Amino acid sequence: MTTLSDTGSLESDPRRLGSGAVVYVQDLSSRELSDESYHHLFRVRRVRDGEHVVLGDGVGGLLPVVVRRVGGSKATERFELEPLGEIFRATHPRLSVGVASFLPSNDRLSFLVQKTVECGVDELYLIGDPKGTSRSGRDRSPDGGRIDRIVREACGQAKRAFLPTVRIFSSPELFLNEMGQRVALCGSDGDPPTLDRSLWLIGPESGIVDTPLASALPRVCLSTEVLRIETASIVAGALLVALRSVLVVEKSRKSHKS
Repeated sequence: MTTLSDTGSLESDPRRLGSGAVVYVQDLSSRELSDESYHHLFRVRRVRDGEHVVLGDGVGGLLPVVVRRVGGSKATERFELEPLGEIFRATHPRLSVGVASFLPSNDRLSFLVQKTVECGVDELYLIGDPKGTSRSGRDRSPDGGRIDRIVREACGQAKRAFLPTVRIFSSPELFLNEMGQRVALCGSDGDPPTLDRSLWLIGPESGIVDTPLASALPRVCLSTEVLRIETASIVAGALLVALRSVLVVEKSRKSHKS
């Protein structure tokens, strides 16, 4: 079990102390919460005097704190966050893994973003389809502010030390022109998953990406079944992180060809 040393410094990752979700701040030294984070912590989660919380800066820094009530009535209580040791610095994996997905309909986008981020990917790219080849609603520009809130809440719930990179591309051509060297396309006709390409692309309709740039991409098979776009994104994220962590092991190249 993780404990505090006699000097008060944390001996290992503070997320193992059993606190709730990580709360992100810009500066761990000042420990200042945004209005939104303050409301969520003390009004929604109802964290109270004496409870322990972990703050994160989103770039690997983690700090255990204890909540101290500093005044106010029940309706207007004010709290401060008192450090319980030193800042712990998590190590980022050497290989960055990511998922790129065409935009699903709006009611499925939140789920895709939330669960893919919870899997632990370092990058998430959302791609529009200005040619209109996908179904209605998928080429609308998503609300960047809303997506950012979903990402931060999902990362906090998953107790992530690092916030992922999240970007929106207006077309597959723009995405592939910039990222193509790292990309593998997910489809039922692909090879067993490997980390030869660490950024996997989910197409809008059964993995089909209607652009010449995609025709030369190596292909990865996620499942023997047909997956919906948000399901495929989550499976891709989980497989990438599991392969990187060696929770699952790649098949040898020899067995790929047999």
